[in-house]
Amino acid sequence: MDIHCISYTNIWPFHEKPVSVVFHAGSYLIKAPIGTGKSFLFFDGPLFALYKYAARGMLSRQAKQWVIQCIFTCNETMCCIQRTITATKAWNDSTKSRLWTFDQDGAEKVLKALEQKETVLWWEDICHDLLQYGIEFETTNQREIDTTLSVLLPPREVTSAIYLMMQESEHIFELPSSQRINVFKHIFGMLWIDDAKTTLQERRKELQGMLLILDDTNQEQAQFTRLLQEFLSTLTTIKQSDFFAKNTEFKTLWEHIQSLSLVQDSTWLDGTIGIEWFSLDDHAMSNFEACLQGLQQIQQQAYALQSRIDASKKESETFLLQHKQKQRTMHTLRQEQASLEAVLKQIDHTRYQTLTTQKQSLQATIDQLDTQRSPAAFQVYDVSVQHLVEAQALINQRIEQWKTINAEIKLQQQRLDECQRREQTYHQTIDDYKQQQAVLDQQYDQQMQFHCDKIKGACPYVEMIKWAAWRSLKQQRELVAANIHKEQQRYVHDDLPETIHTIQQTLETLHQQRTQIANNLKQVDRKTIESLLVQYQAVEKEVRQVEKALLEYQEEQMRSAENQKRLESIRTEVHLLQQSIDEVAQNHQTSLQQTQTLQETYHQQALAWVDTIYSHISTLKQTYSRLGELLEQFAQKKQQKHTIEQELKRVKALYTIFAKELMVVVLQDFLPQLQEVINANLAQVVSYQVRFEIPASVDETLELDIMIVDELWTRPVKALSWWQRAILKICWILSVARLKQSKFLFLDETITSLDASAVGRVWELLKNFVHQTMIKLYVVTHAQQIQDMDLRTKTIEIDQWSLW
Repeated sequence: MDIHCISYTNIWPFHEKPVSVVFHAGSYLIKAPIGTGKSFLFFDGPLFALYKYAARGMLSRQAKQWVIQCIFTCNETMCCIQRTITATKAWNDSTKSRLWTFDQDGAEKVLKALEQKETVLWWEDICHDLLQYGIEFETTNQREIDTTLSVLLPPREVTSAIYLMMQESEHIFELPSSQRINVFKHIFGMLWIDDAKTTLQERRKELQGMLLILDDTNQEQAQFTRLLQEFLSTLTTIKQSDFFAKNTEFKTLWEHIQSLSLVQDSTWLDGTIGIEWFSLDDHAMSNFEACLQGLQQIQQQAYALQSRIDASKKESETFLLQHKQKQRTMHTLRQEQASLEAVLKQIDHTRYQTLTTQKQSLQATIDQLDTQRSPAAFQVYDVSVQHLVEAQALINQRIEQWKTINAEIKLQQQRLDECQRREQTYHQTIDDYKQQQAVLDQQYDQQMQFHCDKIKGACPYVEMIKWAAWRSLKQQRELVAANIHKEQQRYVHDDLPETIHTIQQTLETLHQQRTQIANNLKQVDRKTIESLLVQYQAVEKEVRQVEKALLEYQEEQMRSAENQKRLESIRTEVHLLQQSIDEVAQNHQTSLQQTQTLQETYHQQALAWVDTIYSHISTLKQTYSRLGELLEQFAQKKQQKHTIEQELKRVKALYTIFAKELMVVVLQDFLPQLQEVINANLAQVVSYQVRFEIPASVDETLELDIMIVDELWTRPVKALSWWQRAILKICWILSVARLKQSKFLFLDETITSLDASAVGRVWELLKNFVHQTMIKLYVVTHAQQIQDMDLRTKTIEIDQWSLW
């Protein structure tokens, strides 16, 4: 894993101040006084961004929201994780996470952009600027993001052990012997051993539970005893029935039942017999089949007779249903017959002649009114009027024409007035311009005359002398002449005289047409025609009413003929239906007698017992079959129990291997390599070495002891002084980082209080480690001796002024 950069917003003590850190390759010494936030920038921040873990408060309580963003690469995948923390009333902060990934091209752009940046960037959110090259992981489920990170990142314990080492951090040398094994599991990816142990332990509990269930046979024993009792009870019922006493031909069936071993053993059956001691006769099922086949023959006879009885009952019910339906149909037909006869009696046959005579009288009145319309008066219209409606329509047409001509005259008169007004306006405008032109000409003559005494006459240079006045008058005269010409052109273009002449001719024609229509209307007696038309329309309305009544009468006559025809048909249907009703009633009576005869035959042969006995024997067969299935299940259960016991032995053996033996094999492979690397680092600083030991133990708990060895004696780690243990921690983390090929290493105050003679050797060890591994090394220390050494790539200084 490699961390490229991290950005903070509102993180204590950088309130309202974004700050970013770019982790370049090389060794860096971080100089900062207490309270300037160095630990937040380089240690707590990365841990919280990657794992949402904070050992101490990081948030500025002056703000309501804080943001941490980190760009890192793990398993050849570059990502950016953003943690947004929001404060709640209960001081239980809520964290919302977002995740971006970068493809190969985006990752190259990010690394290229970071090469140009300083290590610490004040007032700059570098991660936010680089998100343009990434693709956001689309999900609203925060747990899904955490799960993705847990799969991608190493465990937090591994990161704390090989990447971040703080002064107060707890390391393997300070842990109890039994807990050191867990550190190795995290560092060397051996957590799968615990997962396997958990799986095996759960499987062992599951198998033990299954054995407890299989050992419990009370349910099978109770079910087996109940089935035996049901079998014997059914046997007793069959033996005591009257069917066997009355029918000697069924003794063979009873012999088949008696041959069953289960029946023979039932004489000593009691509640103490166990299912594990019992077995069934293999030939019993064939005996049951023989019994059932014999009963099936009798049963078929019973079914045949019962089918005849059922068919006879059904036939009788059908006849009864037909009789009821025909009775209902007869009732409906008689009601319809009575209704039709009543309708035919109410028809008035004299009404047609009355209506015809009335229509002829009304038509004569209409003809008489038409003769009074004075047809000669309409000759002025050059048309032939046939009756009053046409006369009134012609008069209305002429009136509308008169109104239309009046409207047109009014419109044309308005147009004429407008044209005359415009013509007068043109003449008035031109006259005004001409008056202005005459005034300007007079002014010009007055001002352009100048008598010269020398030449005794008009001065030829008067225009030059009075040049300004001459130019102004000339421009005004030209403007007036242009306006006169413009108005004359507009007057010619509008052609108002011709338009006025055309409108006057149109008005003259319209007046002549209106006069002619008015004279024509005066020659017609319109009041008389209107009075006659009212009478004509009233009589015509009566004619329509009479014609409607005649049409209704004709329709009534047609319905009457249809009703008469339907009445004759109903009388025929009633006669035939009565005959059918009598026939159905006779058939119903015959079917009832036949059904009664078949039922008497069925009872005389005692066939009603067949179904009962067949049911009992079928029950015996089913119960016997269920006993066999129960015994087979019991045998399978015994076999399953044996299989589970064998698997439980294998699971216990595997658990022992994963709990201790496999981890011992792994440690025996890793520990010599790690011990050799640690001792090589220790040899550059101190004179002692370390030795890893796995104590012999008979239980499942595996322990790891770490001893200090020198030329004098062997002792535990706790026997070392504080600064000696600090050196041991540094050598440990450098050794693990070398084996894991770490990309970066952050040390916080881990060498501040070392012995003065050892500080230089430790720093030289760190310098050689960085040179050999090309790792990113960031060291925070207050030790002046280390700060004065020129053994680093660059110094990063953070002071109180950086906070503002």
